Amino acid sequence: MAVGPDAPFLKEALDSLEEQTFRDFEVLIQREPGIHKAWNVGARKASGEYLAIMDSDDVAAPTRLEAEVWEMDSDRELGVVAAWARCFGKSVRMVRHPVRITKSTLLLRNPIVNGACMVRKEVAMPYGPWRATPWIDYDLWCRMAAQGVKMLNIPKVLVFRREHDANDSRGRPLSRLIHGEVSARWQLLGRSPPD
Repeated sequence: MAVGPDAPFLKEALDSLEEQTFRDFEVLIQREPGIHKAWNVGARKASGEYLAIMDSDDVAAPTRLEAEVWEMDSDRELGVVAAWARCFGKSVRMVRHPVRITKSTLLLRNPIVNGACMVRKEVAMPYGPWRATPWIDYDLWCRMAAQGVKMLNIPKVLVFRREHDANDSRGRPLSRLIHGEVSARWQLLGRSPPD
């Protein structure tokens, strides 16, 4: 879990992890300059087979880890599993994505709620590290999908995503966000993005 200098919702996020029905996990909290660095340090330090990503301002449903671990254990080819999310706070909405994630799905949009995903460490690490792009997660998913890594969404709300003014993508110039998204799509096609 990447945590910035001001983490007013961290206790609530950690409390939701204490309520998990799946109990065999460790929580790594990383305070690094840049979310990509925090995720990379955490991934290297993690001792488990799977890496569950969670934002420090979100809340996990009690069965989140159990459901994601079950999917990973059931299909050894699966590299990434995610779930739907319900947003609350500044906006209230559901985030639903297709169950089956393909290159075509990724070309249209990022179909993975990053704070609701789990990756198989041995599959993700060769495509890592997470890079300092405006679309940190989407960049990695596209690189993995370009190499045929299997991904899916559980069609169930397993994370409650808090939306507020300090969310990571808010306040970034639109041109940087678009450039990051386009760069990720080029990688999905197996090409280097143009400068």
